[in-house]
Amino acid sequence: HEGFVRRINIRATEIETFQRTSVIVPNSVFLQNPVINRTYSDTSSRIDIPLTVGLGTDVAKMEGILRETALAHSRVLRVPMPIVRFVRVTPTGLDFELFVFVARLEDRTVVANDLNRALLARLIEEKIVDPRPAAEFRLRDLDMIADALRRDGGRDDAAAPPQR
Repeated sequence: HEGFVRRINIRATEIETFQRTSVIVPNSVFLQNPVINRTYSDTSSRIDIPLTVGLGTDVAKMEGILRETALAHSRVLRVPMPIVRFVRVTPTGLDFELFVFVARLEDRTVVANDLNRALLARLIEEKIVDPRPAAEFRLRDLDMIADALRRDGGRDDAAAPPQR
């Protein structure tokens, strides 16, 4: 569960989630499992934004766009600086990650939304992303095609005489 600790009692701890739901956790759980406290010594938090762009995208240009967009946001911390990673090349595109830090845990959702909107606008402007819907192909009667292939025995040449 993620949220704010609202009350610690003798037997249980009450956590208020970011959806404003109260979760009562028996204290024995804390003794048996690791606890992640994002604000124990520091209220800052990291936002991770993964992106995939087309294979023809200029990597240096993409890294610059990610870095500039992050630094343009007033709530993104300069220390530590935003981190841009070119993660991998896949058959469908180039994977990048943008890591930014905000001063308050509560800022994560707003800043992530703002950065996603700004990145989309910039990628459209730079013609890296095409905002038009992708063409959609629908195949009908696949069961009929499968039956025909089974009847044909999977041969490449349907006109070939049957084997004896």
